[in-house]
Formats: sequence, C-alpha cells, structure tokens
Amino acid sequence: MARRKNVVQHLLLATLLCCSSTSFAARILLQELETATDTTPLPGIVGPAQPAPTSGAIEPASQEQLATAAAADIAQAIPPLYSRMLARHNTFRMRHGAENMTWDAGVAATAKAWAQKCKWEHSGASGVGENLYAAWLRTAADLPRAAMDATNAWYKEVSLYKFNNPGFTMETGHFTQVVWKATTKLGCFAALCNNLIPDAGLMGYVVCNYSPPGNFGGPADYRVNVQPARRRRAAVSATAATAAAVNVEAGTTP
Repeated sequence: MARRKNVVQHLLLATLLCCSSTSFAARILLQELETATDTTPLPGIVGPAQPAPTSGAIEPASQEQLATAAAADIAQAIPPLYSRMLARHNTFRMRHGAENMTWDAGVAATAKAWAQKCKWEHSGASGVGENLYAAWLRTAADLPRAAMDATNAWYKEVSLYKFNNPGFTMETGHFTQVVWKATTKLGCFAALCNNLIPDAGLMGYVVCNYSPPGNFGGPADYRVNVQPARRRRAAVSATAATAAAVNVEAGTTP
C-alpha cells in the first residue's frame, strides 16, 4: 500500500507538469484491471523498456509475431485492436455531431515513436493533438484491454464538461479532443512499459495523436467543435454501421 501511495502521488505531480495548451491535458487515468477478456494479439507490441520482473510471466515475442508486426508496419494496415479503437472514437464522436475520423499511418507512427520511449509526459510533437493513458497490468496479455479502456476513460470526462460555458479545462481536455469536430485523423499505439513512473512496475501506456489538433481558441471555437450529445437512438444505429464498416475495411471481425 505504501508503494502505491507513493506512485499515485508521483502521478499527480506528473499531471501538473505535463500539460500545455498545445498538447492537451494528461490527467492520469489509472485503474486496476480484471482479467482481460480481449486477448487479440497486438501487432507492434513493445517489450518492456527495462528487464521484466523475474516473477512475471511475460513471454518474449516469437519470430512469427515479430514478422507479423513488421509486415503490418510495412503495409500500413490497421491492426485489429486499433481498428476497434478507431471505431470507438467514432462512436463517441457521432453522439456529438462530429464526422468519423480515419486512421492515418503517419499520425500513428508519431504516437508509436513516443509510446516506445515509455516517458510519462507529452511528446510535444507539432501539428497533432495528444491524449495519454496509463494503467497497471498484471501481465502483458492485459494490454489490449487497457488500450480499449483508454478511449472510454477519456470520454467519461463528458460528465464534467459544461456545454453552457465552453472552453478548455484540465478535467475535460481528453474528452474535448476525442469529439473535436475539426479533427479528421487518428493514430494510436499501446506499449508495455516497466516503471513508466518510478516504482510503478508493469504498465500499459497508450498514446493517441489527432490531426488537425483540437483544444484551441476561445468559447466560440469550443461551441462549434464540442457539441452536446444528440439523441442516443439515432447515434447508436449510425455508429453500429460505422463500426461494421471499419472492421470490414480492415479485414477483421468485431
């Protein structure tokens, strides 16, 4: 318990230091994960930045897995996990009258390059918005679950956003970037990191970049780009079709 208290205190301090008006809020979003139900292999998965704990059952990637990851990178295909993350983003966006984003290999490469560094701070990459998420993992197999949880956690900030007083706040910066209407491209990467922060152990680190970036301007810009949710019935039927289309395009199943 003492170690966890120290870790949380460090995370809260990192939160105050990592945020800027150009690269969005990174309020820490951590949670204990139950046993993962989504065990889809993650092409491009990153090994721990430091040697894995001897007590952990973390298997090294096989040559076949590495070859698959390389082929996916070369083909710039959307791995199944990221296809689902894109669909989830678009589900939330449609609730707020925003058009679907498309996956962008260049934006994804920017997210990947930063996630692999295993640094709990914003990258400062120019020309993109950025959302960060971290979660403690029991094993490497929990990473896909954490990656999917990231978008949900960012969107939950909607409950704190004041549509009658639009603008940026540290508590809602992830949400406003997810649904920002003028953003059209998404790229994400989920990495395994040992000690993303001191004494944290094995964590999943999710970086999503957005182009063009959101979270800029004054109340008028937010009023246009972050709109109240529409009626759920119409949104649900439309987003179901969107998710299906994304999976068909990527050659995957939901």
